[in-house]
Amino acid sequence: VKLCVLESNMTMIGFEIVIDDRSRNLDEVDYSISERDGVNKYFINLSFIDNGIHFIKVNAFEHGKKRRILSSLI
Repeated sequence: VKLCVLESNMTMIGFEIVIDDRSRNLDEVDYSISERDGVNKYFINLSFIDNGIHFIKVNAFEHGKKRRILSSLI
């Protein structure tokens, strides 16, 4: 897996990407945003991850709260 795509409404403050227990803010990775009808689509480049099996979690920050939106082996 070399790309992760997330969608959110405009109220999201930011995302945290956790890969194999190493946390990264969205601004620490290469990504692009596409906006349409009040929904943002985030295309996150995961090419920095070595080949193999990894555990990824994505947390969203909204209204001062952290919410897990993805948890998966990749």
